[in-house]
Amino acid sequence: MSRGRKKMENSNNEVFSMRISKSQKEVLEKNQFIKNDIVNYVRNYLSSYTMDKKSL
Repeated sequence: MSRGRKKMENSNNEVFSMRISKSQKEVLEKNQFIKNDIVNYVRNYLSSYTMDKKSL
């Protein structure tokens, strides 16, 4: 019996991480919308280089 999410075509399954300061982490934890904006910005920016227009 498999567990976890089902694999879908073009799913987001890779992880990108970066180091931030403790104060920056606190800001992101208190303001989830900032984190969501950063995630969307990075995905759109990288998609423009991969020519992956489906994720835009």
